[in-house]
Amino acid sequence: MNSTRRKFIANGAGALGATALIGNVPSKSVTQQLSNIVSPRDDSIYKPLLEAALDAAKEAGASYADVRLVHTRNRRISILTVGDNEGITVGIRSLVDGYWGFAAGPAVQDADSMRRLGRESVFQAKQNTLGQVRQVLLADRPIVQNGSWTMPVKIDPFVDVHPDEVRDYLKSLEVFTGAISGVVSMLNGVFTCTFNTQLRIYASTDGSYCTQKVYSTSGTVLFAVAFSDGKGGGGTVESLTPAGLGWELFRDQDLRAQIEQIVEESKRDSTLPVRPIDVGRYDTILHSSIMAKLTSETLGIPTQLDRIMGFEANAGGTSYLNDPLKVAGTFEIATSKLNVTANRSEPGSVATVKWDDEGCSPQDFKIIKNGVVNDFQTTRESAGWVSEYYRKSGQEVRSNGCAYSPEGIDSPLAHNANLVLQPGAEDQDFESMISLMENGIAFRAINPNVSIDFQGLSGLAIGIRVYEIKKGKRTSFLTNSGLMFRALELWKNLKSIGGVRSSQRYGLSTSKGEPSQRSFGSVTAPSVLIGDATIIDYKRKA
Repeated sequence: MNSTRRKFIANGAGALGATALIGNVPSKSVTQQLSNIVSPRDDSIYKPLLEAALDAAKEAGASYADVRLVHTRNRRISILTVGDNEGITVGIRSLVDGYWGFAAGPAVQDADSMRRLGRESVFQAKQNTLGQVRQVLLADRPIVQNGSWTMPVKIDPFVDVHPDEVRDYLKSLEVFTGAISGVVSMLNGVFTCTFNTQLRIYASTDGSYCTQKVYSTSGTVLFAVAFSDGKGGGGTVESLTPAGLGWELFRDQDLRAQIEQIVEESKRDSTLPVRPIDVGRYDTILHSSIMAKLTSETLGIPTQLDRIMGFEANAGGTSYLNDPLKVAGTFEIATSKLNVTANRSEPGSVATVKWDDEGCSPQDFKIIKNGVVNDFQTTRESAGWVSEYYRKSGQEVRSNGCAYSPEGIDSPLAHNANLVLQPGAEDQDFESMISLMENGIAFRAINPNVSIDFQGLSGLAIGIRVYEIKKGKRTSFLTNSGLMFRALELWKNLKSIGGVRSSQRYGLSTSKGEPSQRSFGSVTAPSVLIGDATIIDYKRKA
């Protein structure tokens, strides 16, 4: 009988279950039943339970209610360990006299417990109706009847690849790194892979019912090495941030070539003289990794409409934008070179879905158009707040599909969609932009540390590798260097944008709400040149 390495690994993994770490796991029968729901037409168990919660909410006085059930599986694999977590959560949201109530639980029990959740959500809404009756207008959206969708991934990480095969692959990367020419030893390294999948079921009192299965995969390849000349180096592979992919995130890219590139860059940097930064203003090239983070923090978060309206003031923060009807279509946030689009449809992006957590089919939209604020990240409720702008500009009043809740126990809020900073027309990447610079600074950071204020306006980005550039060459390595910025000044000093070659997609997290909700969205950005940027020594004392 022919044997393959895949078969050998699969057949020899009998002890794996003993090393798995399981937390918040529903009963085996419940988990198997829920895992087998591919189409709601096959769901004779959970649809009646969700309908029971909705019926109870309506009977208790809700004018509208919706319910989300989320089954989450998470697997983290390192060279030595495999950890699994799994759980089911459910939450129902009810609207009474213009006020929302929410109730949630850690698992699904039976119809009675679901009815209790429905009544409890209405009770909570009524406790909030301390003032006058409010009018909440939910933007129209098509009713989704028995909709079903699965994120298209090539290799399902929970079905099509065995954990031991993943561990074997990670070990091979560790061995390869230590064997690169010029590397004497590996000082330390972290080689991990994380898989996440969620089955998300949504139902509402207006008749929508849909299920969808989404995936995210990420990894860490982080290492430090010693060279034969006594110097050291290392870094992180930056292409393994969260993505809406399966195991193909690892399989379909040349990670060894990226590791070799990190080592070569480290060798080059070790030959440069090291000196502290001379505080001042410089033309500064910012690598795509920094631009992705700045796009998320200064353009994504501030255009969440609930933040602009002040509803996040006691939680995740507000926005430097205000009065959306005045800024929409008129407020110049940057030079005309800047265009930023948002979507939840891009294949491989981590915020991609078929329907958001209000049953809306998200639409692609332009947040920034030729440097001007053009649209906002909205939900069904918040879309109505800017209905006047939509009607004047000839647009339909509808949600952009940004409602999201990490788990069933979280009430949906407007979170970042996938963001894309459009590249420039010239085909320049980070290195070619350096070669064209006469004098200035270049920032190269992987997973950059960006600290920003409550409104997303002012902040500090710390560079991991910061270079002095003279006549197109790196001349020194600058220590303790940080970019201090105000968002409006930063974007209005945008001089040029790198081309498609410099664009890269990163999966980034943001947080909002109380209790805090963490969400992931993909941000695609190129390298850019900022004029007259403020560069400081962040360790310097006055």
